[in-house]
Amino acid sequence: MYHSSRFRILLLSPFLLSACVQGQGVVASEVLRIKTSPAGATAVSSYGDECVTPCHLFLPTDKGGEVTISKAGYETQTIAIGTKFDTVGTALRTPDYVDPSDVVFDAVLLAAFGKGMYKNLEPNRINIVLMPIDLPENAQEAS
Repeated sequence: MYHSSRFRILLLSPFLLSACVQGQGVVASEVLRIKTSPAGATAVSSYGDECVTPCHLFLPTDKGGEVTISKAGYETQTIAIGTKFDTVGTALRTPDYVDPSDVVFDAVLLAAFGKGMYKNLEPNRINIVLMPIDLPENAQEAS
């Protein structure tokens, strides 16, 4: 009886521990290049990553995200980054004939790297001119 309960605990432990895992695991991502004029703005992704321009951030290719760009004295801007289906990459990966080993290999890659492996970020570069904040007339006269 003692061995039976140990076996059950051993059998159930992966399922119980999987409830503790957070995050997305391994997800295919792509570099988003960000350049602002003037330079030195802070870019923050919707996933919490940030950098100072000119810079780059990694975003998942399965769903993209948003990037918020801010700098003192300038208007804050948020840019939505979408995804598009990578037809060229998919065509290069698709053989003229179906090989079962390729199908299995693609299934393993898809399981390992997530749904976004056949997608690209759209756009994958941000070049933006920041607009200065208009100061009220009273503030201009005081300075």
